[in-house]
Amino acid sequence: MPGRFFASALILTGLLGSLACSNASGPIETATPTRLPTLTANPTPTATLLPSPSPTVNSSGATEPKPEQIASPAAPEAKQPATHAPKPTNRPVHSDPVTPAAIGSTEARTADPRLTQIVQKISVGVSEIRGLTFLEPLAPQLITRPELTEYLAATIDAEDQDELARLQELYWLLGLLDPSVELYDLFLDLLGEQIQGLFNLETGDLLVVAETLPSDTTGKLTMAHELVHALQQQRFDARRLVEESETNQDRELAMTALLEGDATVASGLYAAANLSMAEMLDLLPKAEDSEAQVFQSAPPVIQKTLLSPYQAGAEFVSSVQQAPGIWRQVNQIYSRPPVSTEQILHPAKYKSGENPIPVSLPPGGPVIQEDWELVTEDVLGEFLLRTYLESSLPRPQAVKAASGWGGDRFRLLRDDSGRRLFVAVIVWDTTIDAREFFEAYKEFTGRAQRWESHEEDESMAVWHTPGRSVLLELKDEITLIGIAPGQETLALIAKDFP
Repeated sequence: MPGRFFASALILTGLLGSLACSNASGPIETATPTRLPTLTANPTPTATLLPSPSPTVNSSGATEPKPEQIASPAAPEAKQPATHAPKPTNRPVHSDPVTPAAIGSTEARTADPRLTQIVQKISVGVSEIRGLTFLEPLAPQLITRPELTEYLAATIDAEDQDELARLQELYWLLGLLDPSVELYDLFLDLLGEQIQGLFNLETGDLLVVAETLPSDTTGKLTMAHELVHALQQQRFDARRLVEESETNQDRELAMTALLEGDATVASGLYAAANLSMAEMLDLLPKAEDSEAQVFQSAPPVIQKTLLSPYQAGAEFVSSVQQAPGIWRQVNQIYSRPPVSTEQILHPAKYKSGENPIPVSLPPGGPVIQEDWELVTEDVLGEFLLRTYLESSLPRPQAVKAASGWGGDRFRLLRDDSGRRLFVAVIVWDTTIDAREFFEAYKEFTGRAQRWESHEEDESMAVWHTPGRSVLLELKDEITLIGIAPGQETLALIAKDFP
């Protein structure tokens, strides 16, 4: 859970979200996204639920009724070529589930009567605000900050590490992350810096950092937020929803936004009802505060990914509520969770049931299959596409270009020498949306770095420079993006997607 920096952001987000108009339909001016294990500490991501079947699109361009928006990547910066970036570091993992009892001293884990009393008092207020009762009592446990870091590291299992490594390679290729940055280390530093308490969906652990008992303002807000997560698990089986969403990173982000948005709005209402004005003012960052140094120096994609589930999620939850404090419709969302970041960013698309269009990619020709290893294949989604475009385009232009998304699929490959190959097929709601993205991506690619050669016509653009080539094609409502280490490899992409 965050310290003062995030607490102030969350309390303001929660209060504004809880008082927001419930019929907002425009895109939310925030960002979203990545995944870690199913801890729910602010800010941490979780996951998303699989959508109901919807029309498909294949590489030939045949489409059926449109569903929801997601996004795709754009050309990277010169510092991030498609070749010879290092491989992510493999880390040791714990084979058995980690519990607080397995880490640290007995003294640090001893139940503190003050802690139990404080948590019980806060839980009564949270239950009243959220309109849900706890089905079973919670046993908060104290843990020191060094033990918290060890706990977090042990919770990231081999599968989570592999996913972080794949995401890291994708960010490297797209120019969103410098090749010197290791996501695993960065996330541990970020979470270790910010968390004061957390609720683990997988184990039911409610942990409180020993030196920050929830007796001050930030601690109370933190505990209220985490207790909402406990309610989500007890009443809606949040862990199951998270697990069901793990086949698609965009859906994971959407599920994360629901969980964190719900907790942010509810904890904001709790604060408004239970904290004094002096305590609310105490949440505001002070000039001498330095606890967010890691966050403030993190790459923009990481900052946006961590903050968006809280900010955009709170906007989404508020848009569904009939009125502040009325939770019936919010509770119903858990039986039909959002399935894309598009639905989070445009709540009207969730309400209308507009789901993403499934997109399939061809297997690739013999040369691709023999010489290139699959790193990952997944969905980009509107949030990541928008964030990608924002790295070289003004935010309003990036938001507009990404907002016509209908569905996508991307594939990232690597050869024995470490060179990387990327291809993405994006389906748009209309031909106008596709053309708008096509023009924006051309501008994005031109700005991202210097190119030795560039050719284009009405439906295709190609850029070349040593170590990197980019292809952009437009056909009706479909755009194709290819990023390769050279012209020869780029020609293979064009051949596979006629």
